[in-house]
Amino acid sequence: GGELAKDLKKHWAVGIERAFEISEKHSMPLHPSALFYYTLLEKRELVELAELLRKGKKSEGRLVCEKDERFKSLLEKIGVPHSVKGEEITFGKGETLALEKTLALGSGIDVSSVAEKCETTLKAIEKLSGFIVRDLAGTWIGTRMGRPEASKPRKMIGNPHVLFPIGLCGGNTRSINKAMENSSPEKAHGKIDVELSLYKCPQCKETKEGPYCSKCGEKTVPYFICPSCNSESLEKKCKNCGKECVSFNKREIDLDKIMQDASQRLGIKIPDLVKGVKGIINDGKIAEPIEKGLLRAKHGLNIFRDATIRYEAINAPLTHFKPSEIGVSVEKIKELGYVNDVYGKPLENEEQMLEIFPQDIVINEGAGDFFVKVTQFSDDLLEKFYEIKPHFKLKNRQELIGELLLGLAPHTSAAIVARVIGFTKARACYGHPYFHQTKRRNIDGDQDSLMLLMDGLLNFSHDYLSGSRGGRMDAPLVFTIALDPNEIDEECHNMERCWEYPLRLYELAQKIVPPEVEGIELVLNKLGTKEQYSGFGFTHETTVFDAGPKMSKYVELNSMEEKIKAQAKLQNMIAAVDGKDALERVMVTHFMPDIIGNARAFSRQTFRCTKCNEKFRRLPLDGKCTKCGGNNLILTVAEGSVRKYISIAKEIATTYHLSDYLKQRLDLIEKEIDSIFKNDKVEQKNLFEYV
Repeated sequence: GGELAKDLKKHWAVGIERAFEISEKHSMPLHPSALFYYTLLEKRELVELAELLRKGKKSEGRLVCEKDERFKSLLEKIGVPHSVKGEEITFGKGETLALEKTLALGSGIDVSSVAEKCETTLKAIEKLSGFIVRDLAGTWIGTRMGRPEASKPRKMIGNPHVLFPIGLCGGNTRSINKAMENSSPEKAHGKIDVELSLYKCPQCKETKEGPYCSKCGEKTVPYFICPSCNSESLEKKCKNCGKECVSFNKREIDLDKIMQDASQRLGIKIPDLVKGVKGIINDGKIAEPIEKGLLRAKHGLNIFRDATIRYEAINAPLTHFKPSEIGVSVEKIKELGYVNDVYGKPLENEEQMLEIFPQDIVINEGAGDFFVKVTQFSDDLLEKFYEIKPHFKLKNRQELIGELLLGLAPHTSAAIVARVIGFTKARACYGHPYFHQTKRRNIDGDQDSLMLLMDGLLNFSHDYLSGSRGGRMDAPLVFTIALDPNEIDEECHNMERCWEYPLRLYELAQKIVPPEVEGIELVLNKLGTKEQYSGFGFTHETTVFDAGPKMSKYVELNSMEEKIKAQAKLQNMIAAVDGKDALERVMVTHFMPDIIGNARAFSRQTFRCTKCNEKFRRLPLDGKCTKCGGNNLILTVAEGSVRKYISIAKEIATTYHLSDYLKQRLDLIEKEIDSIFKNDKVEQKNLFEYV
């Protein structure tokens, strides 16, 4: 009842000594703070540990024992904190008390006799201590590392600023600036041939690149050309020959004039580098207005294939936060609707706990700075291109709080609106489990895209997407404005909402039974009610929800050699890991298939033109590219990429004494690679080589 609750509150604050008092007073199991991982010991090891501890002496409440490697290994095995100085091992006052009480060190009891009569180590501890003791370790579960964290702008091949085609004229960088100057010798300066959609101005009757004539200020009309008789038509079927018409053609455009006119209309200087695309992927060959590329280049922003600007981040679940944790003031968070804390008290300071709204998110600080640039681009676009008032007028990421983004998962076509409420140094996007599930994702660990809602509304178009299979995946064809918990996956419906777990859960947890316990409130229980969006509880508080490393070593380390060596070092420090077996698995599943695959790829490789990137199965007889005439054709697979893992693999195999079978396989693979690259031609030997 109330007395026990009061004792428990004191116990959490006081520690080990109080834990024994409460356990004895209320006849309840000993709290974990007073226990170690005893179940990891065999009964004979328990006896050995107790005997070694009994040889120690107490000084000022601390147990001091003689240093011994076997003794130290037993302490490490069960997780007893201790310090080593010279030839002595010293325990803190709390650890000394816990060891004395649980192992009956000063009682004179024969530990060996007690252990022999008990079935398990845990039963022996109960008999020795006189307390009810539960298994601190429970069940150990081995796991593999998840994907490395990510928080970065999404890149497309070539990293273009605008979906405007320039063919091969822009070189490998797809530079529109270069294409303006490097037109073919037979053409006038700045003129290139590209495939573009067909639009005609009703006023000047000229063919245009898009649905607007900047010369006349008129909306243009799309038209078609018959590929058979070359006649023009406003219908998809030719009136002369009855064949299907096409909505684009390959024609000459004056790129220099298009860029200069766009620059003049926007009132800005052409940036030093504006990048386009080699060709348009959509069926109608519809390009973006080139003005958008000038403005994106001005702000240092690049686009995805659907003309949106994306930022990618790993999903992380969050149900509660404090204003101080996300770098937002009480006044600002109250403006966003957070009036009361989770206990119903009025919000007055930054340390009160709040429950996050389902469509609010906390993003990485770098993402905040990125989206500030996107808002500045959007304002420029509204003002200079659409000729209306700017909307955002933001100068820093704090001003981004309250703005709307879209969240979208790969391989889906439905986004969801989200509101930024704060920032984190962690490379992740924190959001309510409902938010991540609406994107059709598991709760965490997946990498999704974020985009500014305004950017999606202004720049996305279905017409930019490829008509091929999968061309409309990973594009915001639709987006959810209001999240409905009834429409998300059942995985989220089975999530707990409770503030505490019943005693029955902990009793059943000691047995191997199905995870079904009555009395635990689930999301499912509140669907269709007013409480379906709020009222989530938590069982343990944290000081800071994103505490811990902000970047994993896997991301910090650059080369694969550094990563595998760091992994090997860590694995050999963890008792639960068979380091040798883990490394052999890495070799067999990753390194060796890569080495063999790269060697096979070298023997089957193609040749690539450095000018236009055209690939050839065999070299053309004249040694020139048949597409652009370039004479610099190179191999696509280098010797270095084939050999890069051999030396690392052999070093790891030797250092960590991996199996002879694995070493022999590596030797055979190396000999096979040597046979590919070493010259077998008979060499003239010098007589002195035999002396």
